[in-house]
Amino acid sequence: MHACEGSEEFFWHAGTPSPVDAAKTLVHALITTRVDYCNSVLYGITTTNLRPLQSVINAAARLITGKCKFDHITDTLCDDLHWLPVRQRIQFKLCSLVSKCQRRMAPTYLADMCIPVSATSGRTHLRSAVTGTSSFHGLAWPAMGLAVSPFRVH
Repeated sequence: MHACEGSEEFFWHAGTPSPVDAAKTLVHALITTRVDYCNSVLYGITTTNLRPLQSVINAAARLITGKCKFDHITDTLCDDLHWLPVRQRIQFKLCSLVSKCQRRMAPTYLADMCIPVSATSGRTHLRSAVTGTSSFHGLAWPAMGLAVSPFRVH
């Protein structure tokens, strides 16, 4: 028996993927991965500047669902496709990165920058020291003109 003979039988039983599943796979491989790549640097960006990325996500959702250009897509994004809007995608990515830093599952160069407020001298009496809040020190955010990151994670 050749390897090809067994694979033909497997594909015959498995059937062909539906066009919707194929479209989802292509959109994920070609579009959403590009939108999500390094999007954490966009934290704090204005809604006006995020609009083009959201338009790309909306167009991808319309491609998958077969909706027209002027059909409402926001509910479809959340309810049917289970996709977050771009701003929430950025927040989710940052929160998961900080969570990994706190659990020491992130690279050491990032985990070393995530310092609990309770470990910072002069801040042990703050309410945030008791709640387990962390802050990132030493990150440069030149696009926003900030020396320290503009977010805190609980």
